[in-house]
Amino acid sequence: MEIAVRADPELTLRQGQLAYIYAMTGDNAGAASLLGRMRRNGVSESTHPVAFAIVHLSLGDTDRALDLLQRAEARHDVGLLTAASPLDDPMYARVRSHPRFRQIMERMGLLRFM
Repeated sequence: MEIAVRADPELTLRQGQLAYIYAMTGDNAGAASLLGRMRRNGVSESTHPVAFAIVHLSLGDTDRALDLLQRAEARHDVGLLTAASPLDDPMYARVRSHPRFRQIMERMGLLRFM
């Protein structure tokens, strides 16, 4: 994933996924550092809510992640389906049973597949 981010540093979803990998392998400092770098590079939560939601999920900030996922769903952000499948990707395991996440899936017409 580090190679993918270096090859295409403009692809913000990959940065979010890399932060997730850092956190899941015990490198929370690396995930938080990447989050800070994303912000310093001018990437914002309002323009890339799914990428930031993934980072917040990996760092255990479920409420902020769900806020961002709701924003993404309201905007019909394609990142909800291209970053990883919210139906089965482990990145979403932490929130899959959460009522707010289930509401997002329902509004997307995906709840019946969960």
